[in-house]
Amino acid sequence: MRRFNSFLLMVYLERSRAFVQYKPSIMGPSSSLQQFLYRGHNWQILRRMKDYSACKYQLSSLVTMSADIAEFEKLHDVQGIICREVHIDIEVVGSISILEATADSQNHLVDMALATEEEIATVGSSLSGSLQLTTGDPYGAVLWPAASAVANHLLTTNNITLENKTMLELGAGTGLVSIAAALGGMSKIMATDYENVPLQLLQYASSNINNESHDDNSSDANKIVSNEERKQKLSNIETFLFDICDHDIPLPSADFVVAADIMYEPKTGIAMAYRVVEALKAGSRVIVGCSPGRPGRPRFIEKLRELLPNTKVDFVDVNGTTCSGPRNELICGKDSTSISSKPKLLKVELLDLSPECLNGSDKNK
Repeated sequence: MRRFNSFLLMVYLERSRAFVQYKPSIMGPSSSLQQFLYRGHNWQILRRMKDYSACKYQLSSLVTMSADIAEFEKLHDVQGIICREVHIDIEVVGSISILEATADSQNHLVDMALATEEEIATVGSSLSGSLQLTTGDPYGAVLWPAASAVANHLLTTNNITLENKTMLELGAGTGLVSIAAALGGMSKIMATDYENVPLQLLQYASSNINNESHDDNSSDANKIVSNEERKQKLSNIETFLFDICDHDIPLPSADFVVAADIMYEPKTGIAMAYRVVEALKAGSRVIVGCSPGRPGRPRFIEKLRELLPNTKVDFVDVNGTTCSGPRNELICGKDSTSISSKPKLLKVELLDLSPECLNGSDKNK
């Protein structure tokens, strides 16, 4: 059985109430769709639906968010996932390019997330390569606002030194934070995700499109290091699969443990709270960024305060920017504050804890 992400279905339910209303028999006369969801059946309920094929059609035909994309936009084929370059200005290191799945590729990824085991081969074969979802989670194939906020915090905070330090990124997604940390001088970056697709996009971006400056008019900050030095710094990134919810596997050791926009479900927020404590006890400094409206953040704070009763645990507002570009509605709802037609200021919540907080003090405060 494949494991599916329940939050995608919750997003769909919120934006498709009319569908549920006009399909009252979808789960039978005595069962509510939402009640069934909250019993923990997740995406597997789609396979139990009497009207699954109709539901599948409704989901796959959702209108994606429109965006103005320049004709000269550069596209890349990463094992069959067609991606577009997105350039993000990060303080100190300048312009960084990451890869996002195009609208069509997002639709394919959502189709794979919704597919039954019998359909997986058929859906997968519609892509030109072999890269497929392993967990049914398409979120990491696009950029989210907290990534730039965490990257800027790492590179500009006075008491953070990156040289000769190591970093573990949880839920790295498209890899903006890891690439920024590498260019900023980190000696080793472990970029992890529990889904293989974003790690492949990250590897491609770090190896193929960030070895040179992308802006002919870039600031001096972007030319602090030569192209050869950029290539060497980016070689310090390694990627591997890691599931923060699998507590049988300990966190790899690192000076910094960071995460940006990973709390899309309450269970992920709870798991992240345990991982924060684990990292602090191991001597790591922990930085967590979270965009507005993430469902897992309240449970994260609740559980972390329970685990660290003598520590002040509060997010602070920092400046971030919205993301732009196409989004399948099951990846990002059309009313989301994370997306806008053009990037604009967005307040992002950030938590920065050092190991000293376990003793009731934290020099980062």
